[in-house]
Amino acid sequence: MQHTDVRPFIATGNTLTLSGTASPQTIAITAPRATNPNIPGTMRVVNLGSDTIWINQGISAAAAAAAITGSPSIPVPAGNTEIFEMAQTTAFIGYICTSGTATAYITPGQGA
Repeated sequence: MQHTDVRPFIATGNTLTLSGTASPQTIAITAPRATNPNIPGTMRVVNLGSDTIWINQGISAAAAAAAITGSPSIPVPAGNTEIFEMAQTTAFIGYICTSGTATAYITPGQGA
């Protein structure tokens, strides 16, 4: 059995609030800085809403918004918390709800 090194999540930036609707939106985010170069940057996404949100990372607001309707976007189901790797070049998060509205929080950091 192979050993897997799982590090606890540590926040490296401010938590952002996403107030999602059925139209694409973007929010600026500070990518995690390498507090430990052996651990990739991550983002913790908490969806408190009753609707699925779709998110995507981008180097610009236009790139993040354009990709949320395409294949790179990632669903975060209602009531779930997910942790995703975050590129050091990420400056914006694009997001949209499946329908209706949702409230979610994104925190940049490191670890899982």
